[in-house]
Amino acid sequence: MTQEQELQVDFAEKSATDKILPKPSLFSSHTLGWNGILVQHHYQPAWETPEYTALKHSISIHHLNHAVESERVLDGERQYEQIQKGDIALIPANMSHKKLWQCDCEFTLLMLDPVCIDHIAHETVDADRVNIAPHFAKADPLIYQIGVALKSELTSEQPSTRLYIDSLTTALAAHLITHYSTTKIKMPTITSGLPKYALEKVIDYIHTHLDQEVTLPQLADLTGMSQYYFCRLFKQSIGMPPYQYLLQQRVERAKQLLLEHKFSIADIALQCGFANQSHLNRQFKRIVGVTPFVFQRQ
Repeated sequence: MTQEQELQVDFAEKSATDKILPKPSLFSSHTLGWNGILVQHHYQPAWETPEYTALKHSISIHHLNHAVESERVLDGERQYEQIQKGDIALIPANMSHKKLWQCDCEFTLLMLDPVCIDHIAHETVDADRVNIAPHFAKADPLIYQIGVALKSELTSEQPSTRLYIDSLTTALAAHLITHYSTTKIKMPTITSGLPKYALEKVIDYIHTHLDQEVTLPQLADLTGMSQYYFCRLFKQSIGMPPYQYLLQQRVERAKQLLLEHKFSIADIALQCGFANQSHLNRQFKRIVGVTPFVFQRQ
């Protein structure tokens, strides 16, 4: 197929995969407003896609317990695959790709904006551009773990914070830069935490904005650091990732308000940054061990 005839797919369009797959996705992040990444979960029958290129890096993560016979063509190279649960395939942006599989297949697609990869590479290893290499189906436990976490966010009635999604996206991008770039790149080793003034600034911001959406770019900008460095240094300082600290502090604020007996549990949920009372109940019980109602009565 010539370059002029080749199909180009822009995954930023909600129905983009309809051009290459027979059925629409079961779940999609298109309406969730995530930055730098799109996620779709699919269950598709046996199929052969047309040859196409995409504007984003895409990672396909296989979920079914049984192996799936597949034939994949990546940048003109053909390979027969027996895809196992947990296997991932990496298709860089603007690279021709075609795939055929012989039976029903369940998979999650992670679609990363190349600008996101380049931005993190520039901030962390002073590289203006990173070329991602293609990979046929192989096991990668970290990418599989990130993919499962993002898939669960698609199906959750109370999705986690944007800070959590930002952190997963940053971890995924850093992993691709380190392990899948065409040139060997090593992320610097981090052994110390945030400077005291920077840590205090971030903690104060989190406490002041508990009832609002807090994102990783906002917190990293407060310190003048890259998102990757900030996440690593914050965890060194506090002992937990930023998104876990934010959730913990929201629960602590909820405990204080519950003991004051001034507001309903539904109002407290909104004042503490939870989507609704059900969201507060789930996270509160997971961290405290009892529901807000039981805690207040005790």
